[in-house]
Amino acid sequence: MLLLCLAASAFTGCGQTKPDSNTDSSGDLSGPPKIVVSTWVLKELTEGLVAGGAEVVCLETSLKAQRLSDSQISELQSADLTIVNGAGMEPWLQTVSLPRSRLLDSTASSSAELLQADGSITHQHGPNGPKDPAGLIHSTWLSPRMLLRQCETIKKRLSTMDIDGTRVSEGHAANELRISQLTAKIEALQRVSLTVLTSSTETGWLIHELKWKQRVIGVDYMDFTEASAAEQKLQPYMQARLVLTTDLEAEATIGGLSAVQIDLCLDSKKNVSLFDRLEGNLTRLEEAVGVLSGEPSRSSETSE
Repeated sequence: MLLLCLAASAFTGCGQTKPDSNTDSSGDLSGPPKIVVSTWVLKELTEGLVAGGAEVVCLETSLKAQRLSDSQISELQSADLTIVNGAGMEPWLQTVSLPRSRLLDSTASSSAELLQADGSITHQHGPNGPKDPAGLIHSTWLSPRMLLRQCETIKKRLSTMDIDGTRVSEGHAANELRISQLTAKIEALQRVSLTVLTSSTETGWLIHELKWKQRVIGVDYMDFTEASAAEQKLQPYMQARLVLTTDLEAEATIGGLSAVQIDLCLDSKKNVSLFDRLEGNLTRLEEAVGVLSGEPSRSSETSE
């Protein structure tokens, strides 16, 4: 039985939800299947797979929300399938009761290798799950390898629903192509050995795939604007050559280091697809690495 919970105060930007539903059963049998997803990333992936063959609704929840509102619970009650990211991103799952047949954790198949915030890999799995679910890095989609697994997991589940299989296969092929392009960029960047500075662990999956070293600072980047602060607080991290920031309005340099903006893709952007945004992250890294090495990046060469 679902528990009635308080509304979340901030949203991940999935887009408009449907009006409140009064039904507590699964979707309307007279219409297309209804799929509820927990993030904008899952919404774009799923919509690309179903190609109009199902209604896809994204919950508007705060990042790592503990509770859902009554309207959000209504969406879950009326869904034929609910898809979540997993990796500790939806703690509200502990407050609701959903039939396993109508719930899909898109990272469940990778539970043995999820990243902890301290950079370690969660090897413990089974009935009790990882030791610290709250400490998992949830932004798995920053890794092309993990993103492909999530796509494959969703595709497999959709194949059991009343959705055109040809559409799903075509959509999956398109996703595979874009992910292969991201993988090629990752592999090129792996040839460079770097230590990067970050203020949080949110970019952990990307850094893990690049096989770079990460140094997480314990103070705000703004503290590095003064030379004295930089000298004292950056001393333990002097081997770092780049700063990765999730602040898309950050300065081009932070504490004397070049800053690269990493888009976490937590909300939608008009006319910009998920894959374009993920590619944008890698292109900015290519350009920064090119500057460090004194060579133009491949993206710069292409634009000339």
